[in-house]
Amino acid sequence: MPTTKGKKKRFTAKQDRMASHVAKSMKKSGKSAKDAKSIGYATVNKNKAKKKKAAGKKKGAKKSSADSQGRNIETKTKPKRKAANRKSRNKGR
Repeated sequence: MPTTKGKKKRFTAKQDRMASHVAKSMKKSGKSAKDAKSIGYATVNKNKAKKKKAAGKKKGAKKSSADSQGRNIETKTKPKRKAANRKSRNKGR
């Protein structure tokens, strides 16, 4: 059974609007129309890639809060100083 290939749009309507807004801003700042358009679509592509990358991160395992804060994972507490060290530091105050 033959399948017909439809024409695939490169960008959504929202992405086209975003590109045109960026291009309009670039034209105001003195860029040529051709450069402004290419900068607009480059910006859209950059944002599209960021969203795709962020979606991939959601699938991975989450780090524990202790691990992200640089603490010891087994005890999940920061190492405490000994009482003798604390007293000697406060003597001069």
